[in-house]
Amino acid sequence: MSHRLALALAIALACAAPAGAATVSSGSIRATIGEHPWHLAVKQRGGRTLEEAPSVALAFHTAAGWMHATQVTSTRRSGHGLVATVATTDPAARRLEVRIEAAGDGALFLRAKIAGDADQTDVDAMRIGFASPPTERFFGFGERSNVVDQRGHDVENYVSDGPWPAADYGLAAATIPPQGLRPRDDATYYPVPWLLSSRGYGVLIDRDETSTFHLATDPSNVWSAEVQSHAIALRVFGGPTLAQVLRRFTAATGRQPKPVAPWQYGPWFQADPPAADALRRAGVPMSAAEAQSLPQPCAGEPGDESAEVGSLHQRGLAAVAYVNPLLCASDEPLWDHAVAVGALQKNAAGAPATFEFMSRSVAELDFTSDTGLDVYGGVLKRLLAGGHDGWTEDLGEYTPDDATDATGSAPQVMHNGYPTTYHCGVASIVGGRKIVRLQRSGWTGAARCAQDVWGGDPTPGWGFDGLSSAVKQALSIGMSGVSRWGSDIGTQLTPELLKRWIEFGAVSGIMRSTAPPQAFDPEIVATWRRYAKLHTQLYPYLRAADAEYRDTGMPLMRALALTEPGAPATDDEFGFGPDLLAAPVVGQGQTSRKVRLPRGRWLNGLAYRAGDGAWIARRAPALRGGHSIGVHASVDDLPLFVRAGALLPLLTPDVDTLYRRTRFATLRLLAFPRGRSEAGIFDSDHVRSRLTAREWTLTLSQTRKRTVAIEAVLPWRACGAGVSVRAGVTHKTVRIGSGKVRLHRCS
Repeated sequence: MSHRLALALAIALACAAPAGAATVSSGSIRATIGEHPWHLAVKQRGGRTLEEAPSVALAFHTAAGWMHATQVTSTRRSGHGLVATVATTDPAARRLEVRIEAAGDGALFLRAKIAGDADQTDVDAMRIGFASPPTERFFGFGERSNVVDQRGHDVENYVSDGPWPAADYGLAAATIPPQGLRPRDDATYYPVPWLLSSRGYGVLIDRDETSTFHLATDPSNVWSAEVQSHAIALRVFGGPTLAQVLRRFTAATGRQPKPVAPWQYGPWFQADPPAADALRRAGVPMSAAEAQSLPQPCAGEPGDESAEVGSLHQRGLAAVAYVNPLLCASDEPLWDHAVAVGALQKNAAGAPATFEFMSRSVAELDFTSDTGLDVYGGVLKRLLAGGHDGWTEDLGEYTPDDATDATGSAPQVMHNGYPTTYHCGVASIVGGRKIVRLQRSGWTGAARCAQDVWGGDPTPGWGFDGLSSAVKQALSIGMSGVSRWGSDIGTQLTPELLKRWIEFGAVSGIMRSTAPPQAFDPEIVATWRRYAKLHTQLYPYLRAADAEYRDTGMPLMRALALTEPGAPATDDEFGFGPDLLAAPVVGQGQTSRKVRLPRGRWLNGLAYRAGDGAWIARRAPALRGGHSIGVHASVDDLPLFVRAGALLPLLTPDVDTLYRRTRFATLRLLAFPRGRSEAGIFDSDHVRSRLTAREWTLTLSQTRKRTVAIEAVLPWRACGAGVSVRAGVTHKTVRIGSGKVRLHRCS
């Protein structure tokens, strides 16, 4: 903590506050406790942000009901915070101990628990609630499939397998362990107990027990956070913009690490070598192939898969295997060894915490123990020896209700915390190796150990748990700290639905299919080619957006509320990086849709050239943002808009794989100049643009010299050596590292 912040905190605590109040500040955010009666308010610059609602004031729950805080009986300084003792309505006269302290610049930590040595065995929940204006909207909550704005809903924070459509709960109950199934529309593999308010603050429930946000579900206009525990802990992050709140939250809980391989951004297919060959012959770019038959726990001792891996490598494809954290009791001798060394989760009797999964007795590895890491390291060693480049890191949602780990964690906190210890444990085993790991489950803190995330197993449909839910998942998890995310482009889809899902996959962080195109239908293959070309060619742009995410927490797939304060909540369109707006069609039979353009000027400025598969710049009228427009979208068309002023760095269309590609000697730059603008290229290179009535100046700052083919949509005709104009687009190719390119208006 800086000396300036420490001084600010000391002044805030020592200086005169309103009578009967105590205050703690952190940067621009300040918490004030009213003592008689008890009351909590959190303010930041620009006005009041959070004010406790008397109807759901701080309270703990027993069989007799809710016991509410009434008044502060004492306060004391503690470091740069304060601790208050608070009387309650409890007939047993139990009191609460409330601690408030700075949690970094612009963030505060609040914890409340039963004070002293009072009995708390009958306490099963704690809560606190706040007033909520009718216009307030609630985002985040991890990966959710039902809606993006959760106002009016109860959102449960529990790691589970799902969601499942209501009609499929019977099938789910027959296949999913009961501790992994929640029959709720908000069920999710990757919850985060995190609320991001449109009013410019965020609240993280800093406990691993099951919790629920009750979000203005009745006319009283209040929201509350409830934890199934004898204590409650919250971290409040200030803004005032949503982007600033998200920056503080992700800085505190962790952002995804830097990508380790370019092929993470190329299209993935679940394809064997013959299927890969067929796709390549059709001109479909591919960067990775998943082989789900390769080794995993519960699969017995694997054979030698190096030949198949080598065959994929020869085709320019990364080889992706499959793992999960389970061991089978039948998997000898590994099971006996794991039991003997204490590598598995244990139950209250000290035996392995087993459960039934897929008709087998299994247990989860304990990644908090050195022996658990060692045993799993042996499984991964076989994959690495076989030459695999990565794996899907599945499951993590099935921790039994009676399980504990080597740290002695209580069973009620084990279930939700397990995905973080699992994925971070595997990350520690992998170390500095350039291994790409695609994970399904998550919780608070899991993002910092996640190379990539996917949305689990969707239903092959348009609606709930289908394509429309996949878009909602992308936006909600993006507002919860995860950027490199993708959905399954699955099987058993109608041709129309498959095409629409391919289009959405092209504007996702991960473009991944669980199967090759159905029966290699030429029409479907053409769609694969078109949008796999787009995704691959955007690689320099995506890497630059990823670098921005690691600096600021701004995700690749950006809900409009993140970038345009006050924008209406939308469930089916998003910014794709800083300069593209994607509006995928998610309804059956739709060939047009409404698109809300963010404020500014936008262009329908990209076109596909089928001959070589290049995505090119085209001249198009500028559209004024800040309102909705109607757009045509045939089944082969993804509505995709470019911000006026954008500078889009692209690969050349001949690039058909990103596997083992680290340097690109030639780039294409699609420019839509307007005033001054700038953009990133890959991780650290930049380009700037300045347009006047007579001249356009392009300034490149690159770490290496490249051939750059420029396509610029200028408002006037340019002249000069090497300049050509085709269909209103100016073309010029230069060989340049860092320097300027100038184009002049013809006299």
